[in-house]
Amino acid sequence: MIRKLGWLALSLLCLFFWGCAFKSRDAYINDLNNKNWKVRYNAVIELGVNRDVQAVPGLIEKLSDENDLVREAAARSLYWIGDVRAREALERALKDRNRFVREKAAAALGKLGAKESLLALNGALNDPDEGVRNAASSAIQKIREDKR
Repeated sequence: MIRKLGWLALSLLCLFFWGCAFKSRDAYINDLNNKNWKVRYNAVIELGVNRDVQAVPGLIEKLSDENDLVREAAARSLYWIGDVRAREALERALKDRNRFVREKAAAALGKLGAKESLLALNGALNDPDEGVRNAASSAIQKIREDKR
């Protein structure tokens, strides 16, 4: 009984102080299209943390979101999931206007290990941002090592 009350209290505190709620995967996938960027951001993070491969198409879509933080979180979540279906979208994200999106996309491509991404990653070696260049260099090295 005390254990049940503990979880209830924790859930209520979480909901009251942080606005978090325990949702189903389908609810988070629906939240990807919410008008509020904070709701979309939270959904992207939750789906990535849970490594939900069924969310990959929706996360790929969020790489084109109007909000920089949502796009960055989508690239990070796709890194966590590591699904090859995201390869082409991540390659396009290497040209995003936001350096953090480009950096996360490069890291995700390195994790995927697809040699088809080497051309796009080589292009990212000329990025104006050092973090993006470093991520692209690391990704290229990882892909080359993985293919040996």
